Amino acid sequence: MKTEAKKFVTVSAESILENALRLDIEEQYELIDKLVENIDSVQKNIDAAWTEEIQRRVQDYKDNKIQTIPFDEVFESDKTPNDETKKAIKDARAENK
Repeated sequence: MKTEAKKFVTVSAESILENALRLDIEEQYELIDKLVENIDSVQKNIDAAWTEEIQRRVQDYKDNKIQTIPFDEVFESDKTPNDETKKAIKDARAENK
């Protein structure tokens, strides 16, 4: 019986999984290690890109290259997505006081 999660697995990935499950346990662990290694590598690239972006934004702020808007002004305007978001922010702020 297929689970809900498998609905999104491609035929290729499903075939790979079926083959991987036929491996002995040591080979499965080796495969897992290689997959995690790959994911970690990709994640490091993503983290590095975000770090670079954050540094750029902070520098733009320090160099007055961007216009800032006080939080309360944004919160009271229609620039927040919806009333539910405004309520969540207001509740979170109340909890932190």
